[in-house]
Amino acid sequence: MLRQPQGLSIVGDFMRNLCLTTGIALMVALFVGCSKHSSQPSSSLPANAKDLGVVTFTGAAPQHFALGEGKGCTVTGKQRFGKIEVDFAVEATNADGTVTVLGRPKILASADRQCVVSVGNVSIALTPKWNSP
Repeated sequence: MLRQPQGLSIVGDFMRNLCLTTGIALMVALFVGCSKHSSQPSSSLPANAKDLGVVTFTGAAPQHFALGEGKGCTVTGKQRFGKIEVDFAVEATNADGTVTVLGRPKILASADRQCVVSVGNVSIALTPKWNSP
């Protein structure tokens, strides 16, 4: 009867335990990494932000939004480099009806991803979407 040397049995046991431990660690990493629950919200807006929600752009047609307190913004979008270039014109109307342009920020945004721009004390959030005509 042939006997296996004692040293090979120890190496075999070590490799079996190493493979088992590695497999368990990979499974735990998979479950933890794929968790969809978050203790923090995915985005946080400034306290004074006006969220316009999903804004669908078709061509270069401008869209106007009232922001409250005599302020408004006009947004225009166009496709550029596989993204959406959003042009803002943020305006304030005084008591005498005079319109003052507060700023004209421009951003390059990914479709269906929320973005925020700020002009002075006005913050505007929107999620751009492109609608091909």
